[in-house]
Amino acid sequence: MPGDLAGVTDRADRPAGTVPTASGPDAERMLTARSAARRRLARKRRTTVLALMSPWLIGFILLTVYPMLISLYYSFTNKRFGRDAKWIGTANYTLLFRDDTLIQSLKNTAYLAVFGIPIRLILAILAAALLAKARRGNGF
Repeated sequence: MPGDLAGVTDRADRPAGTVPTASGPDAERMLTARSAARRRLARKRRTTVLALMSPWLIGFILLTVYPMLISLYYSFTNKRFGRDAKWIGTANYTLLFRDDTLIQSLKNTAYLAVFGIPIRLILAILAAALLAKARRGNGF
């Protein structure tokens, strides 16, 4: 019974069944040790995550980010194979937007996007529906 243990203690300084608490410098040391342990664990997790992500990050940077940035740089230069790049600013873009071939290729792309993709999508769905139809002998 709880009332029977009123005067009994499991240690001389606290009643039975209570959780020990620290006060003073011991409490500060315990909190500091816990926070240091949490920081070590967080650092270890961060290191593990970065180690596991590093192959993907290296591949993404080398195969995606670098080519995009170097292409952007080269678009503002007059780069020829085997020669140094000569900075010409937006002259390449001025030449591009004055070209009639660009307008025709944009029209062709828009036509394919508006008409070609929906027609192929509808035909693919119809073919899938015909192939998915229940047939005799296909009960397994």
